[in-house]
Amino acid sequence: MLHHPRAIVQRELVDMMDIDRHRISRVVKDMVALGWLEMKPNPESKRENLLSITAEGKELFDIIAKCAGSVLERAFEGCTPEEREITENVLQKVIYNLSES
Repeated sequence: MLHHPRAIVQRELVDMMDIDRHRISRVVKDMVALGWLEMKPNPESKRENLLSITAEGKELFDIIAKCAGSVLERAFEGCTPEEREITENVLQKVIYNLSES
């Protein structure tokens, strides 16, 4: 998402994360204030801003990704790759079903 090398518009973030745009706006505002994101006007559309991750934000992302990877490895310890794939697919369906309510 925001760790990609290109900047994205906030609407893309809303679509990717399937979260209310007002909630995303608050989180983005906080992340900009903390120095994790940078917001610039979109030269192609005056109504949108471009979001990109800062060096500090990338550092934090890398730490979180490493921790998340360790947790996932521990959670799936002893599972076959097929079991892991099935579990991930089922959880994605559960998340989708809950987001549709």
